[in-house]
Amino acid sequence: MIVVIVVLAASTYQGHGGAPLQSVAQIVGALSAHLGTRTAEVLVGSSILGGALVAALVVSLAGAWGMAEVFGWKHSLNGGLDRSNTKFYATYSLSHIVGADLVLASVDLIGLAVDVEVMNALLLPIVLGFLLVLEATALPPEYRIRGIYRLVATVLCVAGMAFGLYMVPSVIGL
Repeated sequence: MIVVIVVLAASTYQGHGGAPLQSVAQIVGALSAHLGTRTAEVLVGSSILGGALVAALVVSLAGAWGMAEVFGWKHSLNGGLDRSNTKFYATYSLSHIVGADLVLASVDLIGLAVDVEVMNALLLPIVLGFLLVLEATALPPEYRIRGIYRLVATVLCVAGMAFGLYMVPSVIGL
């Protein structure tokens, strides 16, 4: 929904000769001429809140799921909470608690988000490299990718690794 709001605001704002949209306040301002200030605030605010809630659920669930995979814990969402999946749900809950603590502690969230994305870019070559090696060696032969699909997947992985490695000097200040 946030993409729709940004496109709508950009077309509204640019259609009247305005400058590029640089902040949430400018998006609200661009929409308020047509929707009214309160409606624009509620629409943009609910879009951002919805996106943030979905992201929080996905990230915390993926982290808890990954931890459960690594440690061999039961981690199905199909059944209810019982003794066999307590560790999974505890990890999932703890990730929400830590996230809420970060927000309430007034940590520089923009800086934290940028740092996490930089870390993701720096780790991407390692992860993609291991995935390529695992696919070629650990999977049974009948499940390995072949042909043009293998070529495309390998080229895309190598391109992703190259872009990640290309950014290392600028990230570490060289």
